Amino acid sequence: MRYARRPSSIVTGATAIILVLLVLAWRGECWAYIDPNAGGFLSQIVVPLASIFLSFLFYCRKEIRRFAKSARDRRKKIDSRNAPREAGK
Repeated sequence: MRYARRPSSIVTGATAIILVLLVLAWRGECWAYIDPNAGGFLSQIVVPLASIFLSFLFYCRKEIRRFAKSARDRRKKIDSRNAPREAGK
């Protein structure tokens, strides 16, 4: 009975996971300081960008639907042209 060989990507992935776990488990002296307001700074960037994106989707939803419908219709036309014809027709 032959055993299947594992792909190298699985072995590489497992090695990477083990390496990350070893680095996280390493305990050394750490003299680091994380600013308590770092999360506030991040939210000041993310929230306005998210609100701009959502307002764009809200105000342009009719145009987005129309574009999606036209793209879907074009795809159906292409598919119908490439479809094989039935023998009875």
